[in-house]
Amino acid sequence: MSSFDTLVSGLSDKERLEILQRMKSSSAALPLNMQLPEKLDLIDASFDIKTRLEKISFVERIMLWIKATFTNSSIEDAYNKSRVNAYAHEVEHQYLGLIDYRHKLVLDVMLNYFQELRAAAKFFEPYIAAYEKNPGAFYVLLGSIVMPGEHADIEADVDPYAYPFTEELDPDLHANLSKKLDDVLSGISDSHRKIMYASVASVEWLRAFVRIPFERMISKFSFDDSGRKTCHFENMGKDFCDFASVMCNGKVLSTESLQTLFIFYMKYANQVSAGEGGSVLGEEDFLQAASLQMVSISTYIKTVPTRKLVCVIANNVQFVPANISGGEEWFVKYKSEWKMLFEHKWSQWMCDYEKERLKKQVAAYFGYESLPLFPYRPWSTVWEGVPFRYELSLGFAYAFYKDYFMTYMKSLKQIALAGEFAIKENRVEFTDTCNTLYHVNDDLDVLATQLSAGGEYGLLFAKYEGQDQRKSGDIKSVRECMRQIEYRTANIVKTLLGSLNSLQNLMGGILSEHITSYYGPLINLGRIQAKEGKNRQFVHSLRECRFGVDHAYDILNAVEPLELPTGFTG
Repeated sequence: MSSFDTLVSGLSDKERLEILQRMKSSSAALPLNMQLPEKLDLIDASFDIKTRLEKISFVERIMLWIKATFTNSSIEDAYNKSRVNAYAHEVEHQYLGLIDYRHKLVLDVMLNYFQELRAAAKFFEPYIAAYEKNPGAFYVLLGSIVMPGEHADIEADVDPYAYPFTEELDPDLHANLSKKLDDVLSGISDSHRKIMYASVASVEWLRAFVRIPFERMISKFSFDDSGRKTCHFENMGKDFCDFASVMCNGKVLSTESLQTLFIFYMKYANQVSAGEGGSVLGEEDFLQAASLQMVSISTYIKTVPTRKLVCVIANNVQFVPANISGGEEWFVKYKSEWKMLFEHKWSQWMCDYEKERLKKQVAAYFGYESLPLFPYRPWSTVWEGVPFRYELSLGFAYAFYKDYFMTYMKSLKQIALAGEFAIKENRVEFTDTCNTLYHVNDDLDVLATQLSAGGEYGLLFAKYEGQDQRKSGDIKSVRECMRQIEYRTANIVKTLLGSLNSLQNLMGGILSEHITSYYGPLINLGRIQAKEGKNRQFVHSLRECRFGVDHAYDILNAVEPLELPTGFTG
């Protein structure tokens, strides 16, 4: 699987491309882009009362001075009030039903707009939530659509898997590949950078739109004496200013941005409302619904003079919409995400490189053509395979036991029955170690039975075979099952490693090949089964046992860092 494919796990590369192609076909017939007016309101963004006062006529200045004198206010306040009154008069007469300036009320037509925009925000909310989980990963996916050439160059040129495992590991390979990645990223054209920036900025704007507190704003409306829902200017307060800042900075949401939002969301589609009775839209339904919601947003922006309206409600002609930031750091996050993906892929490749090395050792020492797997692995048939942390160690432990160790136990029994240890404590440790190893064999058999088709775990996994969607209850059930299996496997492997290490030390002393102050020889090693003429054969079997135990211990230790750091999370 490529680095890019890890961003959309649950979708194969073929499925992703098919979705993208269908979305392109569907989008051709839909009005996906918001058509915003060149000027949202005819108000200078750098409006400053003192500057304006310098530009008005002498007569107007005299009139303002008179008003300020009679109202006991400053000339600036008088000018602010005159402009607010002018805006209010324009809004009331040209945009009926928005406000009642005399009573300082926001009216029900504005409430209707809030409700329509709230529906649009709710529609886009889950897609923005997916985006917020990992913006960098989103940018990589967006880049694959906006600039497929650069994306393909990275996938082709910065791939350690292009180098066969049979070759000697080049110590400079990591640095060379990392430099290639930097070269491709630094070579992105200005035109593509501008498109990426605009696309990211539009998604960041949509993110701000989704965060507008529509519910709170709508809840402030109440019925007046005439049965009409209204809200006083003061109650609308800061919420309307925040709302105005977003709506006065409307961005065009590109088709590429929409496509990316949908495909990226599909990464999380199995973890959302589908498991709680909801449903996940298909790509064509998404585009149609998104188009309708964007028309609502665009219609509001083109129809309602929000800038003048907020000046009236806030009683501040100098109100300037806050800038909606976002998009400026897209390249930093994009590059950081690619670096992370490369390091992840490099770690995978190094892990596979070590597995290949272990495969050769397993073949040389035990005759296996590949790293053995556990005979029953029902998790591999559910949801395109549920990850299991101890695939290699459990598989090797089981194969080693069934193919080799139970044969070794015959010779170890002879030592337990007739062996005379030079160090008495060694007998106690030897007996305990052999008993523990017997129990490990029993534990492996029990686990195999439970994982088989008719076993407790096997039956549970069988319930979910062939299911495409992951319901929340099913995920919880499988997660708990995997937790139990991994916990038991971890104990088996830990116990086996400890016992094999103990047996290594004991066998080194028994065979007089590695005597220490703690581990001594077997005094009667040369006499065991001597009467039957089988002593030489017996000693040879012990050496075979030590050889197998030594290498099994080494392989299990080497396997540990190659296995998944965590198990199934759903």
